[in-house]
Amino acid sequence: MPDDKPQLGPWLRRYSRQNEPSPRERLQETLVAGGAAVGMLIVLLGVLVAFIRFPVPTLGVLVVVWGTGYVLYLNHKRRAETREQLLRAKLDRQDKRY
Repeated sequence: MPDDKPQLGPWLRRYSRQNEPSPRERLQETLVAGGAAVGMLIVLLGVLVAFIRFPVPTLGVLVVVWGTGYVLYLNHKRRAETREQLLRAKLDRQDKRY
């Protein structure tokens, strides 16, 4: 039995050779994640204070932001479905040729 280890693909082989991140890199990643969390909490508190002081305009702005995001989501979904239909039609035409 020369080698009982399972064969790994090139990606897994390269991934297994990678070293663990250095303490400095880990600290950097932790600081970035912590900064993002603190920033999100500040934004959330700002929205809460704005909602307490000016409930109707804040709610209106939140509805507009949500509506804009929803419209963008629907547009992206529609374009993806159209792209998929075009690819399927192209594949069907190629299959019928052969």
